[in-house]
Amino acid sequence: MGIFNGGSTRVCGREVAIYSFRVVVLRADGTLSLFRVEKTLTAAVKVARAACSRHLEKLRANRLMWLTDSRRPRTVYVQAWSGTAVRGTWVDVPRARGGYEFTFYDHAPSHRRAV
Repeated sequence: MGIFNGGSTRVCGREVAIYSFRVVVLRADGTLSLFRVEKTLTAAVKVARAACSRHLEKLRANRLMWLTDSRRPRTVYVQAWSGTAVRGTWVDVPRARGGYEFTFYDHAPSHRRAV
């Protein structure tokens, strides 16, 4: 089975779009959340990048407040539906195949000086 690449199908007489990619968020408290589904890998990566950029701006503005929130994002990544239109599993899309993954850390970035 390969990655099922979108399109549409008929369900109960209605045309239904198939969303083959999803953006998933692993939160600091360990829960896994569906962020958004998209029809194409390009669209899913764009959504994931935008979500990470927004959260980074929030962290820059008030890091201590966000670090106390246990539902803050820890890792954001893209998965693809692998299988047929009705049966399959979600698999992570590696960066080498155009995927996206970003991990947030609980410490502020720092630069070490050479002594």
